[in-house]
Amino acid sequence: MEKKVGLECFFTDAPGVGGKLKKYPEDFRVKEEIDLFEESEGEYTIAKIWSRNWETNRLVKRLSDELNINRKKIDFCGTKDKRAITTQWMSFKCHPEKLRDLNIKELEIQDAFTSHRSLRMGAHKRNQFEILIRDMSVEPEKALDRADDVGKKIEKEGGFPNWFGVQRFGTMRPITHIVGRKILKGDFEGAVKKYVASPKKGEEESCYEARNSLEKNWDPEEGLKIYPRVLTFERGILRDLKDNPGDFVSALKTLPHNLLMMFVHAYQSYLFNKMVSLRLQRNLPLNDALLGDVILPADSD
Repeated sequence: MEKKVGLECFFTDAPGVGGKLKKYPEDFRVKEEIDLFEESEGEYTIAKIWSRNWETNRLVKRLSDELNINRKKIDFCGTKDKRAITTQWMSFKCHPEKLRDLNIKELEIQDAFTSHRSLRMGAHKRNQFEILIRDMSVEPEKALDRADDVGKKIEKEGGFPNWFGVQRFGTMRPITHIVGRKILKGDFEGAVKKYVASPKKGEEESCYEARNSLEKNWDPEEGLKIYPRVLTFERGILRDLKDNPGDFVSALKTLPHNLLMMFVHAYQSYLFNKMVSLRLQRNLPLNDALLGDVILPADSD
């Protein structure tokens, strides 16, 4: 899995602890921390939202439908993966009462107040994580000892490689960077088919079977009949292709703009991972610049 997203080597030779990540959504918890806005009479509602097993873009689509507002009137600080318990902040161009009346499975509005301004991507200060590793191959005490060994190596080296993890590329289906590459290469048909089809073991069975069937026999109209409702974006693409056969650019434009940009950014992240891996494999420094390196000031925007 890691090699597919550019993670081609280890930073240390310390033994691992084995185990499984994200066996259940409860195993991965993330909370956004923000500088709270001062409550004021304004046209926006700032909301703290708890959710389970909701990918951010699909959640925004559902909220847009339930609130009967354009999805462009919903903003958020960061994209969260599906298989997790998340607490994140969003802003809505609507009255708080509309949110309090929501009844969506595995979602809870924990706070809501009005503001004169909306949120934006990256507006949160940090993410706080709680991660549970199940079925480790060693006892917890031994795992802590091994973690300490890694910590000492990191301290000695003055830091660790800031790779992009698998989550950046899709935990269940790590394909976002592949879609992004195809978009950049102008292979829009390939990008669409990679995103819509490409079944991966581990996703919900109904989704896997639908993707598998469409990958073997590409027919958007037939795909619409078997794709489960939960695959809202994929269904939107198939619906557009049914109405506009062969127009893969139009089909891609049915996706939210931030999701399209995420594909491109994922490919950038993949290239970054490849470069960091290559640097380590060649025993080149990570903290010192070499001839040909491009330097970005630490305080640069």
